[in-house]
Amino acid sequence: MDNKSAREVFVGPKSICKCGHLGDGFTSDHEDGGLTKGHGKCMILGCSCERFSWKRFTPSFTEVIDNIRGKSNENNTLEDHR
Repeated sequence: MDNKSAREVFVGPKSICKCGHLGDGFTSDHEDGGLTKGHGKCMILGCSCERFSWKRFTPSFTEVIDNIRGKSNENNTLEDHR
């Protein structure tokens, strides 16, 4: 893979909220919040989440990161990708 970042290569939701639903981007389960897309109130029926709060990367985004960096891990948390 060339020197593009994971964000340049990946199309789709990159993050999962603490409520368990997708965040960030046009396919987010959260409303747009101010200047950020997909970081507002959760739109999933019955979810009480008022604002996106990052928990972890989606497995598919983690796979792209791993391929770019040549890593594999099980936790797909932010600390594993610094």
